[in-house]
Amino acid sequence: MSVVAESPVFAAPQNAEMDAAGWPIREDVFAETFDEADEYPLLTDEDTPEPELDETYWPGETIEPEWADYVGEDANDEYYQHDHTETADEFYEHEPASETDQFEEAGDVEAAEFDTLDEAGLDHEAFPSGLVLTARPGPTSQGEEHWDPNNTGLPLYDTGPNVRKQKLSANFTVAELVTSGGRPADRARISPALVACLQAIRDRAGRPVKIGSGYRSWANNVALYRARGKKPTLSRHCSGQAADITIAGLNGMQIAKLAIDAYGNNIGIGIAKTFAHIDVRGRPDTWTYFTGHQNTTTLNEINQYRANRTTPPTPTPTPTPTPTPIGSVSADRKVVENLALLRTHVGTPPDLLLEWNNMSHPSVVDVVVHLHGYAGQGKAMNIQTHKKPISGLNFADPDHPDVIGRTSPTLFVLPRGHHQPASSYGYNEARYTFPALVKPGALQQLIDESLAVFAQTTGVTVRQGRLILTAHSGGGAALMAILAHTDPDEVHVFDGLYSDPTNLIKWASRRMASSSAALRALYRPYPKSAARSAPWVNARNNEQVARAIAAIGSPRFRVEQTTVEHNQIPRRFGWRLLADPSADLPGAASSSEIESEADDESWVLQEGDGEYWGELDTEDLPDESEDQMGFGEDETGYYSAEFDADVFQAVGSAKTVQISDYPRYATGVGDLRPDQVADMRALCNEIVFALRANQQVSALVEGFADFDAKGRDFEQQVSIDRAISARNFIVEEVHRLAPANGLGDEALRRFSIQVAAFGSRRPTVARPQNEDERRQNRRIHIILQSIPVPPTPTSFDQALDQAQRALPRITRPGPQRRLTCMLAKLRDSRTADGYFSYDALRMFPGSAGWPSMSPAQFDLMVRSTTVHVRPQIQTLAAAARDDGEMATQLELLDDNIGRNIFNFESQLVGDSSTGTLMRTFNATIGRLQMDPKSILSRYAGYARIRHDQ
Repeated sequence: MSVVAESPVFAAPQNAEMDAAGWPIREDVFAETFDEADEYPLLTDEDTPEPELDETYWPGETIEPEWADYVGEDANDEYYQHDHTETADEFYEHEPASETDQFEEAGDVEAAEFDTLDEAGLDHEAFPSGLVLTARPGPTSQGEEHWDPNNTGLPLYDTGPNVRKQKLSANFTVAELVTSGGRPADRARISPALVACLQAIRDRAGRPVKIGSGYRSWANNVALYRARGKKPTLSRHCSGQAADITIAGLNGMQIAKLAIDAYGNNIGIGIAKTFAHIDVRGRPDTWTYFTGHQNTTTLNEINQYRANRTTPPTPTPTPTPTPTPIGSVSADRKVVENLALLRTHVGTPPDLLLEWNNMSHPSVVDVVVHLHGYAGQGKAMNIQTHKKPISGLNFADPDHPDVIGRTSPTLFVLPRGHHQPASSYGYNEARYTFPALVKPGALQQLIDESLAVFAQTTGVTVRQGRLILTAHSGGGAALMAILAHTDPDEVHVFDGLYSDPTNLIKWASRRMASSSAALRALYRPYPKSAARSAPWVNARNNEQVARAIAAIGSPRFRVEQTTVEHNQIPRRFGWRLLADPSADLPGAASSSEIESEADDESWVLQEGDGEYWGELDTEDLPDESEDQMGFGEDETGYYSAEFDADVFQAVGSAKTVQISDYPRYATGVGDLRPDQVADMRALCNEIVFALRANQQVSALVEGFADFDAKGRDFEQQVSIDRAISARNFIVEEVHRLAPANGLGDEALRRFSIQVAAFGSRRPTVARPQNEDERRQNRRIHIILQSIPVPPTPTSFDQALDQAQRALPRITRPGPQRRLTCMLAKLRDSRTADGYFSYDALRMFPGSAGWPSMSPAQFDLMVRSTTVHVRPQIQTLAAAARDDGEMATQLELLDDNIGRNIFNFESQLVGDSSTGTLMRTFNATIGRLQMDPKSILSRYAGYARIRHDQ
């Protein structure tokens, strides 16, 4: 199994000098050269020897079907489909200007080399794993398909599909050694010495070694060179002795030096910019793929390095396990049930989950914060049970725990989001957001508190190192908000760009020049039937990011497609990216290497935790024509032509009513139960009351359907009919109630209602098993939102004048008497600032209707009147078209105050909602209502007032 471990070679000591790529310069790998050695003289541009032409082929093509079966199945993480960005033609642009027709060694050199190999017994060595392959005869004569141009005597093995998964060593399979250009060979040579060399390099590096080209038949070698107009070389690849390798984070020179340190000088090395050719020819030969001065300086540097490494390294003994020293930290996790920072997040505890790996005397730890997506469990979602297993926060392959991933000291931080089923996008029981973390400084506060919990738990105080942000699905929206004011070192996005990616692009543009930054994004392709759907927008946003970062051409900045299930993407790839952000990911490829559209079949709702798609920003979607029913398809469903998402913003007061249990195929309100119809009528009354209070009222009716064998089009039509029927009922009921409530055409114009339909796209039960579960999917949601209408600038004196003129139009004596008294008191200068003196009671004209009160009672009532009624009088005056409408509204105001005294509380403005006034009001209101001598008794209901009083 593959193990990604921290190697002493790359463990940078404190204050270590760093090279340009961010790697520590250590004497045992990247040491400065000493004095020149006679056997490795320095070169000048004039005496540069001609290099051996390397035969590496980087085709950038997909793997053939036969091999595709193996990609991603092997637990070994060493083999990845090579997607090197340079084509073979581009690669050969780096060849020396002087062409080498064919590299030939003198006969005595060939003999000496063969003797060396023979003495070492390489022909008969077993592979390091003990694997024995079967020799398979083939055309091996000179010039034939499998000719060995270097006469090594290595046999031709059977390397068909049945053995390709077999291990040649701890980290390398047969498939890796016999593949070139993405094509595995059914018959191939493999040098046991090459396998031992590669494993030594792998062990020394402590990270994956990726083979771009292993064995290549002579026939393929000839074809490769002739395609480039060149004569073929006597390639060591044809002898099974060579491999072209890359190691994440290292350039060609660094790989070459590492190979010398790991296996000694007696190897052939070809140095390129990003990779190195390594072969076990048994003697030190070196060349480059550069020209001119760069070729000369590269050869001088590697030759000097060879001169200082005249003997093979001493094997590193396997360390004996020792007890954890004092000051070290063992891997563990901490569950935080309640965190003050997240107290406003609605949901099921715990609020926070922390996890860390083994650490030796840590002083700095990296921090990885993951923002989870939606949850099919709704409010019952538990981050330990439902989110951690699919988060990608793993220090090893979750399916093969012996395959180690990230080893540097790291703290995983998994906060629970806020359960928010109702939003401007409609009702979705699975929705989670992160309002407490998107504000500037909030994320850093979370990190600081997490480090404090870590210190309290382990007894070790550390400071923050690198910051890595990861997000899945709907968590991407919070990530985009955070990136507006936060600068992490790495960002990993797992199928989560359903919202505007501008902030991500801006961050990447700033950080692309840094060798330590990384952006990796993965997303699923969208099916043909999903145009303008959630996955369509997600894919479009990912492609936008891909275009923005394409110029850098860095493996650390990539956007790739995958057909891995939505909920499994973080789990499959997260641990690999945390181990190496430049890693090639099996099962992922750039959009140019994978079909741009997925089969519809792959987009059925997925099992798991119910978190299938995110929701979207709608403002930048391209316009499309509506269909014959006046509906246009949008990102999450079908919306009425007049739909305006801007109406439903998170302001004002909102209410969502869900009505389920429609009979099968029923769409009309008349098909509902009587209690459900009553609920809809009550909602219409709320709309009318809001209009009477001068509110701007908006409603959205959403229709849904259950899954049906007749198909999505039929389901969509059913949901449309349900939504339209509910809308028509609401409109008719509101207009029926309007006249009795004093609402004219002007008031009704403050009410708007819109319709959306989603078919079976957003089910309550994703996989219904019985009729009860199916009835839950047959439903409508009615989202009601009211926003105060700002009054036009009108002075209070003008408002009182208009109210005074309207008083004679009020025919009922009770309201007229009380309103006359109220207006007189409001007009008096002594009511300024909401205060009225008890001593001035008898000085007021028109005080009819105010009985004798104690000073406290009187003060309470006047304060309530001036605080609550004064602004309402002004608002009514601004909205009323004439004195008649003003009279109607004043009478309704009096009636509203009287019949429901607690409406006073809902009408509080400014600072009056706090302090002694409210405390006094709440404490005495009940008693005063029951006192027939109190003015409040009259406002409690006219039925208790005798006509002679």
